[in-house]
Amino acid sequence: MSIRTDRGNVWILVTILIGLGAYGYFIIYPQYKGVKKLEADLRELHQMVDQAGDVLSAIQNTQKELEKANSYVQTWQTDAPNLNELAPLFGQITQLAKQAGLTPTRFSPGNRTPCDRVAKIPLSINCQGSFTQIYDFLYKLESLAQIVWIERFTIEKSREDSQQLQCEINLVIFTDNSGNSDQTKDSQKPI
Repeated sequence: MSIRTDRGNVWILVTILIGLGAYGYFIIYPQYKGVKKLEADLRELHQMVDQAGDVLSAIQNTQKELEKANSYVQTWQTDAPNLNELAPLFGQITQLAKQAGLTPTRFSPGNRTPCDRVAKIPLSINCQGSFTQIYDFLYKLESLAQIVWIERFTIEKSREDSQQLQCEINLVIFTDNSGNSDQTKDSQKPI
């Protein structure tokens, strides 16, 4: 059996092969590159969507923290004394010292220092008593509804009586500074 090849058939076969190659190179290959580019773009969009989900979650967490902070500030503002309530608060602090059995020797409020959202009022108290009495007074100060910080505390033996202790307490009382604060205005604004 012999295979007979015609020259005409070979040229037709070569032409078909060249046509298929050209079709693949000029039509299929560019579409293949386009599909690969679309896949890369799709992966990039998926990453952006994933990141947007993370950002959304972070925004929601931040919003919750802001709501907690605003709630804390509102609670604090209801407990914080205003300027009209300072004299009764000073009287209450003096009464707490006497209830603890201390003898106040000096009670000296300082000047009001306004800050952004609060105002600080320093208060210096000197008193005499036993360690237990001083401890009881500090405990009672901590139980006040108002925010009072102990900025400095010194204790030493009294010069007159060796059984007594001399105590100096520098307190800071925080009051609301709502007149100068943007907190009330800003708390109603969305993020």
